[in-house]
This record gives sequence, C-alpha cells and structure tokens, in this order.
Amino acid sequence: MFSTLTAINISCGQDGTFAEGRCPPDISPDKEKCTVIKHSLGFKTGLTDVALTATIGAPRGGLVASQLDGRKFANLKAEQVELLYMSAKEAEEWQVIRGNNTGNQWNGLETDILCCCDLSCGSITKAFLDQEIMLMLAVGVRPTAIYAHPIIIDAINQAYMTVGTYSFNAAQGSDQATLGIYGTRIVTPAGILPLVSDHRFTLDNAGSGVFCGDIFIVTELYRGQPVLYLNDQIPWSYLDLARADPYCTSEFFFVN
Repeated sequence: MFSTLTAINISCGQDGTFAEGRCPPDISPDKEKCTVIKHSLGFKTGLTDVALTATIGAPRGGLVASQLDGRKFANLKAEQVELLYMSAKEAEEWQVIRGNNTGNQWNGLETDILCCCDLSCGSITKAFLDQEIMLMLAVGVRPTAIYAHPIIIDAINQAYMTVGTYSFNAAQGSDQATLGIYGTRIVTPAGILPLVSDHRFTLDNAGSGVFCGDIFIVTELYRGQPVLYLNDQIPWSYLDLARADPYCTSEFFFVN
C-alpha cells in the first residue's frame, strides 16, 4: 500500500506572486492510496544445462566457456548469473512496453496509454506531429520525449528531413561511402525532443511494405519529478534453491 500524488491545486494561480507582508498562495496536494499487485519475473538455469566440450589449444577468434560478448568471468556459474540478469532485465523492459495485464503480466505503456489520434496507417508528417504537440501544450502538458518502434522513428526522420546527395572521391581510389541520415532528436513546438526507439513496441504489417505503429509523445517529468521511469523496488536476487517439486521458487522448511 502506498500513496501517489494525483493533483496539486493552487488557490491563487500558478505565478506564485503575493502582496508584500501577506501569505503566499496555498498548494493543496491531492493523494490517493494505491495497492501494488506483486508480480514475479525471472529465469532459472543450472550448470547441468551447459554443454562442456574438451578441446586442445587456445580458441582463435572464438569464445571460451567462461566468456560472454568479449567479457571473461571467473567461472561458469558467474557467466550463468550474468545471463540470468540480462535475460531478466530484457523481460522487464518488454513488460514495461508490451505488458497487457493478462495472467502474470504487468501493465505496459501500450496498455496504459491510449492513442488519441488514429492515422489509419497514413503517412506521418511534420505538421501532424507539431499539431499533436501543440494540443498537448494547449492543455498544459509539456512532452519531453517521443517513443516508438525503430521503423516508426525512421518514418518520423523522413518526415523531418529531405534526402541529401552524397558523393565519394573515386579519382582517389575510394570505393566506400557512408550514406543515410538518422536523427536522434527533432525540433518541435515543445523544444528539442529526443527520439527513443525500441523494437519491443508493437508493429503491424499492413502489406505492400506499409507498417503501422503507435507514437508515444510522453511527459517524463512533472514539476521536476520523474513520472515515467523504471525502478526496481525489490533488488534482484540469485538463490541456490532446493526446490519443492513441482514449484521452482518454493522450498521445504522443517522445524524440530
């Protein structure tokens, strides 16, 4: 059980001014009590799941048994712990975006944030995004970032730029050229907003090379406080369990 801030009512406007010798404006926070539903997230593995192969000589350009992505670990157990952590964090990020609160899933952005404008797979334009941001500003909401699938981010880039021309010096024997423009920020009526892309956002194929996806114009801060962020309230833990069959996260306890 915890309390969350739902609104701040200011009695005399938001400019914060008051007459000399008088009282400043009152701020009345409104809060409501919320209950957290416990969700369990994680993966399990064991050293018996690792296939060991005896070889002669040092590997050339490959990975040894206790090495992952170029990083070395003290032993196989340390490597397995790292794999568990990476898998769990990726699953957590998937839940933050795609969770739909069915079964043991969490609520994700795609569940909690409803789309207010439907282009029906129409082409994204700069005027459209500017208009949506202006509507948010008009009701007092200042966006701080734009979230979307990488393909949708690419469509936003295309809407905000014109394709340039590129050349390389063939006379000097050059046979390579770096092409493409991929912006990570766009200039909007709310200022410069970062484009945050993640492949976990849902993307629908409408056929003929047309893809459809949601654009989340989000506000991450309110009065300087983060309102959209990820925070592990319970630290990750790794337990060597003598599991109580058939449950993986339960143990038998005996009291004499």
